[in-house]
Amino acid sequence: MYLGIDLGTSNSAIVGNTGTDLKIFKTAEGTDVLPSVIYIDKRGHRLVGGRAYDQTILSPENVAQGFKRLMGTSTVLDFAGSGVTMSPEDASAEIIKTLLNQVQIEAGVAEITGTVITIPAAFNQMQSEATLRAAKAAGIEQVGLLQEPIAAAMAAMVSAKSKNGQFLIYDLGGGTFDVALVQSVGGQVNIIANEGINMLGGRDFDRLIVDSFIRPWLIDKFHLPNDFQSDPRFRRLMGIARLSAEKAKIDLSTREKTILFVSDEDARVLDGKGQDIYVEIEISRTQFEDLIADRIAETVALCRKVIKEHGFTNEDIDRVVFVGGPSKTPCIREIVPTELGIPADINSDPMTAVALGASIFAESRTWVGAESFRKASRGSAAVSGPIDIRYDYPARTAEDYAKVRLKPDASCDGKGYRIRVDMATGWTSGMVDVVSGTSIEVPLGILGENQLRISVFDPAGIVIETATSAFSITKGYASAAAVPATQTISVKVAEGVLGNERNALEPLIEKGTPLPAKGTTRLRAGIDLKGGEEGEILCELYQQAQGVPEPDLNLPVGEFAIRAKDIESGQSIRKGEDVIFHWKMDDNGILNVSVEVPSISQIFNKGNFFASVAGHRNFEGDSGQELATGVLEETARDLHKAEGVFASEAQESIDGLRRILDEQRNLLDQSDDADARRQVTEQARFIQQELSRLRHSPEHRKTALLTEMSEVLEEFNSLVRADASPSAIGRMEQLAETIRRACERGDRDSFDDAERAVREMRSILYSILFESPSYLAYLFRSMSSDRYLAVDKTLHDLLVKDGEDAIENEDVRGLRKALGRMMANRFEVGTNKAIAALAGLMRA
Repeated sequence: MYLGIDLGTSNSAIVGNTGTDLKIFKTAEGTDVLPSVIYIDKRGHRLVGGRAYDQTILSPENVAQGFKRLMGTSTVLDFAGSGVTMSPEDASAEIIKTLLNQVQIEAGVAEITGTVITIPAAFNQMQSEATLRAAKAAGIEQVGLLQEPIAAAMAAMVSAKSKNGQFLIYDLGGGTFDVALVQSVGGQVNIIANEGINMLGGRDFDRLIVDSFIRPWLIDKFHLPNDFQSDPRFRRLMGIARLSAEKAKIDLSTREKTILFVSDEDARVLDGKGQDIYVEIEISRTQFEDLIADRIAETVALCRKVIKEHGFTNEDIDRVVFVGGPSKTPCIREIVPTELGIPADINSDPMTAVALGASIFAESRTWVGAESFRKASRGSAAVSGPIDIRYDYPARTAEDYAKVRLKPDASCDGKGYRIRVDMATGWTSGMVDVVSGTSIEVPLGILGENQLRISVFDPAGIVIETATSAFSITKGYASAAAVPATQTISVKVAEGVLGNERNALEPLIEKGTPLPAKGTTRLRAGIDLKGGEEGEILCELYQQAQGVPEPDLNLPVGEFAIRAKDIESGQSIRKGEDVIFHWKMDDNGILNVSVEVPSISQIFNKGNFFASVAGHRNFEGDSGQELATGVLEETARDLHKAEGVFASEAQESIDGLRRILDEQRNLLDQSDDADARRQVTEQARFIQQELSRLRHSPEHRKTALLTEMSEVLEEFNSLVRADASPSAIGRMEQLAETIRRACERGDRDSFDDAERAVREMRSILYSILFESPSYLAYLFRSMSSDRYLAVDKTLHDLLVKDGEDAIENEDVRGLRKALGRMMANRFEVGTNKAIAALAGLMRA
């Protein structure tokens, strides 16, 4: 049996596929979906699923839910009563174990050939890797990942009257939104394009209800501090309030009005005047729809973008397929098809479609060890002897009929020979002349293997026994033509003239590349490295957003150091020598890398090139609050700066980003959970990336370049001009004039020239600054206070001590060393050009 698992934010499901039958395995309560919830009582006893969900009212402090949105982070889930803690992937492993237990109880199946777990299209490398680790912790060895939109598309084929056409997958789950443009030919699904929003789902709708209805009502009704949501005394109250919001949201799918209700007995907390706190608020469907209207508009806008950017119109799309519990919301079912002008598919079950599609995908693979490969879609059979005939046919198809094509050689082509096709179902083709180009359409009456027997007759009508052929054609529900890479993965490199380099990104694999894929990328060493000594060449990978060239505004997903101590004594890597990346991305979207250095005949095998668990961000507690606050403050500074530059030219865009920033500030002020803090950091990155796109857009590039040039000149004149050499001063003035002239010309090549000149100006500025001990001390103290940005906080503390000792001893070399290591141990945030370690690699 093959299994498909939808490991969802709110609910999970598991489906089995025998090749001839699809089966949804039900929970102990008899439901198709398992709530993704875990409860641990004070004695350590665990409940998973529906019974755990029931405890959210009685004991919310001992319940974990929504942890899928924290996958790939080091955030800790705390079960207060028992003192037990879990990582998000440990919790996910518990959900998977429970789903597997459902299979054992209902089917008693011991042999599982292969399992596919679905992930959002927006998942990054760390989240994907964490999902695989969770599966293996649950005891699954033969496991693969599949993007949720692809699974939904394959599931849509099960009930489709036609296996051909284009359709749009609208996947709104508990935690994420994905959209995919899909083409199907004969049930073979091809993903033309897909996009996603990592922190937009039903849980965000729940939070909107809490913040817009429950919180104001409590503030008005009771004597509470303004920040009561972050007060531990009211943590239980807010946990139950979020559950009430979720239930109200679900109720409003079938009712016009409902009550947000928390009894004083459940809340068990008093306000400042000793009054029992409770919640009782009427909310209407119209109010809820108004509340989520902007978020739904975001999803529609993304759908339009995907359709338009790939050359389609609404008339080219046959239907919209809805996936995920929140997609059942009536206004979504009405607004999305109406706004897009595309009819809705009402046949697919949004709650189980993804698991269903995953099981279909699992059956379409050949599983060897821990890997899987696509089963062949074409087949052929041949007979030789008295006559030679080859038969070509589809080995796998989702169609009800398949064509068997005859390819006879000259000895029998049109010479009176005939064949007859007989099937195990009793169907027969009758006698057919053996003529080149002839095809026979055979009916595929059953799912799974359809057996065919082809008999050959000579011109006298006598069967040629030695020429008989037998083979099978597998009829499946659907198949995937290819799985596309969901992100562009790039390596950080230094570029520019010697001594004035700047960091940039060099793509390894582009978004949309059919997987699996492999390749070789040649780069160069950025520094000298001598075997047996200290030092390293750091190879850093980023998930690069379209149109955002700055490394520090993209998501770091992995790093690997070529260390001097790993090189034999007497050997060395010289700056400029080749460093070759041999990379492969599998169907799961996981990147594997080995790094070759030809000059020393050595290969460094990294394996999975993802950020280590130790490097994951922690969004829990004070550390998470500091991180989210710091990122938001940096983003606010960048946005304020952009407002001064672009306000008159891009007012609408700036205003939109300002609204998002204000929303995130309110969210951070009013929430005290890791999920909210992660959302804040994700949205802050989005704002910064949009500002980058604004700066690099053709209509705003001139303004951005002239502004940055002026800023660099001002810093140069005020900070270092007095100590700069005449040649440095002259070069700065020459570059400034180059930028002015290039911007006046205003064509793309000129703007590129101007951008290179700005980079060189900034490099000159910082190369002089970094020679100044006082500036190095200032930079060190600035970074020392940013402990919340440190990957390894223990290492950060040690480096702070090293730096302080270096300052006290006037050891400039030691201070530079401490600074360099602090930079390498730091999450990059915002556009602070001064705090960015130069890449250890250069473009070839």
